This record gives sequence, structure tokens and C-alpha cells, in this order.
Amino acid sequence: MDENGLEERNDVQRPQNLFCDLEGNALLHIEPGERLYRIYLLKSPRRGEGYSEHRILTKETRDGSLELVSFAFVIASGAETPTSYTARACDVPPKNLDHLIERILSDASIEPDDIHVIDLSHLTSLDKQLQFLQQQGNLEI
Repeated sequence: MDENGLEERNDVQRPQNLFCDLEGNALLHIEPGERLYRIYLLKSPRRGEGYSEHRILTKETRDGSLELVSFAFVIASGAETPTSYTARACDVPPKNLDHLIERILSDASIEPDDIHVIDLSHLTSLDKQLQFLQQQGNLEI
């Protein structure tokens, strides 16, 4: 782990699609009665510096608090092996989410044009959310 609490790994493959992140609770374990909240997809061709991809998955727990997992995949310029970072935050009050996301984006040097936000908070169940993602084509990101 680095000084920011992020786990660094060099043995990871590039994420294939969003469904792989959600399938079988791979990155974010969703209990009965919980549902997704927002998904942040950040891709940045880092001109001359390689490539980075960052996904932030958030869920609403049964008590109304939020939990998130942040996954970053980076290929540095000239590097043969990718590096990934994973971070988790639990019991995040909904009013603090935007500030937390802003901090993550600032630390990752992500440009606003490279951010895609999928707000699922208006859908009442996980099944409806997954159906919506599939209909919108957002599972193959």
C-alpha cells in the first residue's frame, strides 16, 4: 500500500468491461436490499505519458450511507507492465460524496472531458439498474 492507502499491483489485466466489475460482486459486494448509486468512468489517454483508466463504483447501503470502490489502471509511457490501484471507502454520507469524488479526480489529474457519470440513484432496485445499464450499452465500457 502506498501513502494514500492505495494497493499497488503489477499483475493485473486491463479491465474488459463494466459488467465484469459488477458480475459476482467482483469489486463491490452488493447485499440484498442494497443498490448501485453512481458509476464514474474516467479514461485518459495521457499524451506522451501512457494511458490511465479509472472506475469508481458507488452503492447505497440499507442504512442510506454510501460505499465506494475506486479502481485505477495505469500504463506508464514505455512500461511493459500495467499497474493498478484499488481503494475503498465505507459509510460515506451522501452529502460528502461529491467532495470525495473531486478529491479522487484531483489526485488522479483527470480532465473534466474524460469523465462519464452514470447516475442510477433514481432506479429502485439492482435488477432495474443492471437492466438500464444493459439497455444503454454501458456494460461494455
